[in-house]
Amino acid sequence: MRLISGDNLETAKFYATQAKIIKEQDLANIDDVCMTAQTFREKVRDDEANGFQINLEKLHTLFYINRVKVIARATPEDKYLIAKGLKDIGKIVSVTGEGMNDVDALKISEVGFCMGSGVQVAKAAATVVL
Repeated sequence: MRLISGDNLETAKFYATQAKIIKEQDLANIDDVCMTAQTFREKVRDDEANGFQINLEKLHTLFYINRVKVIARATPEDKYLIAKGLKDIGKIVSVTGEGMNDVDALKISEVGFCMGSGVQVAKAAATVVL
């Protein structure tokens, strides 16, 4: 499980700890487990492509070998590209969102959760409305 959030890094770490995404053994290497979206983009950027596109091999290494669990200050485009990249390497993706900026990631996920208070277009893109 991963937490990709627009929140600042400390807030994302707090919620990831509360949700048991970050476990006690992760705390010793917390800077390797959590990063900002800017750092993430620098690490997974496909240098051959124009603009920001994810190199799938770098994404797999970062998430499944280096064990990154939290990405903070993520933009809607980051969330979409991460969801797409994870799907492209064969992972099952779930997205939670409620706003216009979450629609693309909700659409691409296998299971999209939207809050009942969310905007209508996000609820329509979701699989489940809570």
